[in-house]
Amino acid sequence: MKRRIMMLMMVAALAVAGFAGCGKKADEPTNTPAVDQKQDNADDAKADSDADADNADDADDTAPADTTAADTEAEAEAPANDKPSMADWYAANDAEFRAIEESVNAEDMGCTLELSVVDGNVLVFCYTLDEAFPTDEESVATLGETYDSMFASYDSTFSELCGQVKAETSEETVTIRLVAANPDGTELYSRDYTE
Repeated sequence: MKRRIMMLMMVAALAVAGFAGCGKKADEPTNTPAVDQKQDNADDAKADSDADADNADDADDTAPADTTAADTEAEAEAPANDKPSMADWYAANDAEFRAIEESVNAEDMGCTLELSVVDGNVLVFCYTLDEAFPTDEESVATLGETYDSMFASYDSTFSELCGQVKAETSEETVTIRLVAANPDGTELYSRDYTE
């Protein structure tokens, strides 16, 4: 897997984990400073990851321009049938995906991450909350509105990630799905990004 995709996935995974963990507190009284602190922590994690991604990009920039351009052109011209299916691509990069999960889960953000591929072309980021969230209709609707509002700022990140995964696989369309679930597996929220 290319280093850029790995870094982009790590940034996305950490950012979402910080927000996904916030959902467990929604049924308890909260004050604004506590929410701001949680968001600040997520923003700090994202900034650190962004800096790492920038450093990785800078390292990539030290390569001769012709090599980078030639590699990009070769990828664009390569027939789709020369590229692996998304399931095969995922399996070939299993160690990298496990490393992302372990890094996110080590942060103790109130949830755990599990990555998987379903339906052949859907990469799922499933965040399982550490504590059960109420499943009544009103609570789930409020959680969905909160997540939609928070994740809107990451639309371009996930759209870019979809494009990068699509470029490395033979899939005509690629979907990245964010899922928040209770410890028992009950899905509380889902959002798709498609390229």
